[in-house]
Amino acid sequence: MATSYSAHAQNKENLPQDVKRFLHDAEICQYLSGEWDESLPRERKIILSKEMNKACSDISLRQNRIKKKYYDNKIIMEQITPYDF
Repeated sequence: MATSYSAHAQNKENLPQDVKRFLHDAEICQYLSGEWDESLPRERKIILSKEMNKACSDISLRQNRIKKKYYDNKIIMEQITPYDF
């Protein structure tokens, strides 16, 4: 298992900058969406909304661009496909 993790980490290090930025922002979007809850205090909702707008506003569009740009790169496609935006 350590070998597959090392290969996975190494694959991420070798990715193009646009893909790295997308993966970073996609992780933030997923985290923030998991934090959202209607029962949160108003102030926390405002903060979360601002953070989500900053990181997530165009995430689906960026994912589609990367899919088109790197459609023939198996490693990149494996990295970005699990995200569902």
